[in-house]
Amino acid sequence: MLIVTHSVTPVDMEMVSVAAPRAAHWALSHGRSSLTVEELAALLGVPVDQVRRRLHVPARRGEWVQPVRGLWVPVSPEFRTWGGPPGIELIDLMMGYLGIGYDVGWLTAAGLHGVGHQAAQVFQVAVVRQVRGRVVGRTPFEFAQRKVAGIPTVAHPTRAGSARVSSVAATMLDLATDVARREGSTTRRR
Repeated sequence: MLIVTHSVTPVDMEMVSVAAPRAAHWALSHGRSSLTVEELAALLGVPVDQVRRRLHVPARRGEWVQPVRGLWVPVSPEFRTWGGPPGIELIDLMMGYLGIGYDVGWLTAAGLHGVGHQAAQVFQVAVVRQVRGRVVGRTPFEFAQRKVAGIPTVAHPTRAGSARVSSVAATMLDLATDVARREGSTTRRR
């Protein structure tokens, strides 16, 4: 799995010290699509356990989201009113950080291919091991465990690189055989 990001080395972090209110701007202007908590600690010049506290206010302003523990994503200004980037921009970053094989499938893939008969109400992802559903910004993620190694995929371009999306043929087969998922969410939402 290739995640295209600019790597900030400890040498770079020694040379740069950014205040928390400017950190998202710094990350976006340096082409960083995500930062680990350790990278942010070095960038802010604080201990790792202080990062969440330092980014609390910028996160409330919509400048940062934390889709998984330990991974912070700077939010571009055009997505701040949404509470985070679209799901397709986040999925490869999340799964790459967690080290989990995945592919975007079902109604979400159909929509990305332009063949969906309705808009997906959740961002549907097939994963190789169990992952708990979550909401990031206005995108609810739903994960279904299955083997993804044999599923034909295409690379869907994102700002950070690309995301793996089921091919058109695989998507149509999935929708034909999995009635519950083609009707939308298979879990109850509160």
